[in-house]
Amino acid sequence: MKLRSLVLTLTAAMTMAGFGAAAAAEFSAAQKAEIESIVHDYLLNNPDIMLEVGDKLKARQEKLQEAQREKAVKEILANPNIPQSGAEKPKHTIIEFFDYNCGYCKQAKPHTMKVLEKHKDVRYYYLEFPILTEVSYHAARVGVAIYAMNPDLYVKYNNDLMTRKARLQNEAEIQAEVEALGLKWAEVAALSKSAAVSDVLSQIRTLADQMQVTGTPSFIIDGVPMHGAPRSVETVESYFK
Repeated sequence: MKLRSLVLTLTAAMTMAGFGAAAAAEFSAAQKAEIESIVHDYLLNNPDIMLEVGDKLKARQEKLQEAQREKAVKEILANPNIPQSGAEKPKHTIIEFFDYNCGYCKQAKPHTMKVLEKHKDVRYYYLEFPILTEVSYHAARVGVAIYAMNPDLYVKYNNDLMTRKARLQNEAEIQAEVEALGLKWAEVAALSKSAAVSDVLSQIRTLADQMQVTGTPSFIIDGVPMHGAPRSVETVESYFK
């Protein structure tokens, strides 16, 4: 029995370590059949082992996801081309993936605006993540272009579009907002179609993939993901470390 247990343990260990295929090549067909029989019988008689393995794999996966998220957050904080505002030397950071036509994003906006008004030690990162409509995509490109031209006007552009009750329907509405900011539409539109703007949006999408962001809004506050949209200023503050 001790020998059988030892064989089982070694086989399982080699398999989980990625050496199962190499080790298996050294066994004869009869030995392989015997090992398979041992593993089969042992697992049937000890089903809790599978639960334990599942828990360990889940914990390992969560740890890897956390490490990947931390890496992505560092990349966001270090990227000057991603739209951002607030404290230059912040105590807190808020990252938001959003779409201009996302209803839940709009519901969250008044609360995040109040947080920025209340807390002067917060840096806010606006990750343009258009996933709902083609107009959202145009608005995102224009947003990144405006940020490159004038970061302060970008904040107003973002606030205006995110607090309007109606959804964006066409490019003419975007143009009207740009001109209301005192910017020349032709210049903004040209920059919005540039490779530089495409690169920023591509970087954001890559970061979203790394952080497994699939919907909007998605918030990461002080490095911790928030599930769903905040319903109050206090909800956001509860994530501050």
